[in-house]
Amino acid sequence: MQLLTFAHRGEARAFLDQLDLTQVQGNTLYRFNRGLLLITGEGLFETMNAVSKVIATHPDINEIVNLGVAGSLDENLAKNEIIQIRTVYLELEEKAQFHSFSMQERITPFKKADCLSSTRRVLDKQTAEKLLPFASLVDRELWAICRAVKDEKIPVTSLKLISDIPSQEQNEICQVVKEQADLFSSHLFDAWNALHSSNDKSKLVLDELPHYEKFHFTSSMMMALEKKLSQVFIKFPGDSLESLIDFDSILSKETRPKEKAAELLNELNALLNPYRVTLEKRLSRLTPGLKAAGLNPTFDPNLEKVQLHIKGTFSSKNEMAKAIDQLQKFDFDQMSAILDGELDV
Repeated sequence: MQLLTFAHRGEARAFLDQLDLTQVQGNTLYRFNRGLLLITGEGLFETMNAVSKVIATHPDINEIVNLGVAGSLDENLAKNEIIQIRTVYLELEEKAQFHSFSMQERITPFKKADCLSSTRRVLDKQTAEKLLPFASLVDRELWAICRAVKDEKIPVTSLKLISDIPSQEQNEICQVVKEQADLFSSHLFDAWNALHSSNDKSKLVLDELPHYEKFHFTSSMMMALEKKLSQVFIKFPGDSLESLIDFDSILSKETRPKEKAAELLNELNALLNPYRVTLEKRLSRLTPGLKAAGLNPTFDPNLEKVQLHIKGTFSSKNEMAKAIDQLQKFDFDQMSAILDGELDV
């Protein structure tokens, strides 16, 4: 069950008007077909208290979506723009804290940025410039929501509409937000619907994937999966994925769901570009010595240029000497021959 949270009733106005809601508790908690809607009130402590109570009395909540307005600390972000929060930080009594929370990874059409939850209102440009190194947006409740559900490990998604950019006109900002509440709430409602459309699209992709419940795809992996599946269906029309990929082999390995997902993507790559896979396998045979010496060797991402990229960290002269020895032994001519297409080397 999903829990929608808003700091102010004005932010939730479009939801209150367009969803079929029933009151659960006063004028702060409502039920609708997908879950619950909560008006938390403004501020970190009030928000934490409100969310904690709802979570305690409704243990079937398995996802939280926080929606609301936020101030931009970055002048490159535009007013009325919807931002998906990536990580939230905390500023308590004008001091930055070092306990942050990451949001749920999901595919959406929105730009991503970090947010700073603060106990104070950030209204002037000078304060905004001091806080910008921490995050691009500032609000007054998101960190508290994440803290309230930390022990339950409930995933949180947050979409923020930029309502203002701190300036010298600080006394007018609160009034502007109140006057435009209907517009802001309408934009947030559209964003929430888009969020579900993106999520439904991902579910459709997973529905086409055998044993999808045994894989775990991050947001970036999910985007890659969508692209590769569409390419496979075009290249192999009429063939099922189970006839093209040995799922039993992938699933029988004692690896985590995320690692199984990575191996599946590799298998899809092999279907789409077997020549590249052959190149990568032959090149990997040249690198065990480099890896044993603590080096991280990589090649040109497009496998077109004869290049060897090396990264390494050394804690002693002996480690450095070992790395140098392995570099001298590396067969650069064989690497060059492989990349030039001479596979029988």
